[in-house]
Amino acid sequence: MKNKNQLVGPLLALFLVSLAACHGPGAERPSATPTPRETQQPHTLLWEVPQRETLSYEEYFAQERAYEFSQHLDSAWFYEQYDLKYENGSLYLVDDKENGDVLWKICDMENLDVKAVDYEWIYGIVDGEKLIRMDYWGENQETLFEDESGLISTLNRHIPDDPMAVAYTIRYDGTEELACVQNPIPLADSAVMYFWAGAEDGDGAALYRLYVPDGHTDVMYQYTQKELEQYRFPDCPELEGTGPYYRISAPEEVSNMEVRWSVGNPEFFQRFEAEVKRDYEQLTDTELIGQKALEYHLSNQFICTKNAYTGAFQRVEAEM
Repeated sequence: MKNKNQLVGPLLALFLVSLAACHGPGAERPSATPTPRETQQPHTLLWEVPQRETLSYEEYFAQERAYEFSQHLDSAWFYEQYDLKYENGSLYLVDDKENGDVLWKICDMENLDVKAVDYEWIYGIVDGEKLIRMDYWGENQETLFEDESGLISTLNRHIPDDPMAVAYTIRYDGTEELACVQNPIPLADSAVMYFWAGAEDGDGAALYRLYVPDGHTDVMYQYTQKELEQYRFPDCPELEGTGPYYRISAPEEVSNMEVRWSVGNPEFFQRFEAEVKRDYEQLTDTELIGQKALEYHLSNQFICTKNAYTGAFQRVEAEM
C-alpha cells in the first residue's frame, strides 16, 4: 500500500443533482463516437481557476475546517455547465450548457473510472487499483495512491443497497445519458479525499484521508476481514464475480477532521437474506427493505462517525 510520498450521506446525495436515476445491471445507451468541436482551442480552459493558498499538512490540519457543499468541487460549478464522457477507452470534455458539443478529447486510457473533478484536475481509478489525477488534457498524470487489493474500486460506492447500480446524467436537452462518474470519491478544498481501500497490514479495509497537496495519508478507521464479512453482499449471478461488495457506503466529508459513512445492519440483513433467498431483485429493492425494517422492528443500517482530532467513534441506528 503506498501513495506518491509514503507508502451516505446527505452531501453525496446532493452530488447526484446532476444525475437522473439509478437503474439495474446491464443498462446501456448506444451512442456514436464523439467528434470534438473544431472551433475550440483545446489548450484553453473555459473557466477561471481560483487562486488557492497551498498549506503544509501541519498547517491545514492545525484547526478543524468544516466543509460546506460549495467546497465539494466535484459538484455544481462543473456539472451545471460541462460533463465528462468516457467511451471506448477515451475520455472527453463536453459542453452541456447549450448543445452538448464535445470540446476536446482529454485522453485515451483503458479501465478508467472518473471519481472527482476540481478546477484543475480530474481524479480517477485505473485498472481498479491506482488512484491518479491528471489535467484536462490528460497530461501531468500523477499517482496518488495504490491499492493492490482492488477494494478502492469496489468499496467507494454511494448506493450500498445495489452494488451494480448505474446512474444517468440529465443532458442539456433534458435527455438521459450514461453518467461518466458513477461512484464519486468526495473531494473538498481540492485538498482532502476520504476513501476506502485495502488495509496497510493486509487485513480487511481501511478508511483513508488523503491530503492531496503532499500525498500524506492517515488511516481514519479499519475493518478487519472478519468484520468486513458481516457486511458482505451475497455473490449473486447478476454480479458476475465482479465483487466482493460490502454494505458499506462511500465516506461523506464532514470536515478535515471528521468523516461519516453508513453500514448495513448485519442482524437485519441476515434475516432479510434468508427470507428472500438471496434473490437479487429483492435484495436491491429499497422499498421492500424499508418495509421489512418496519416489520422486523430493526433498522437496516447504522450511521458511523469518526473524528480524527478527538479519536471518538460513534455508531447509531439510522431512522426507519
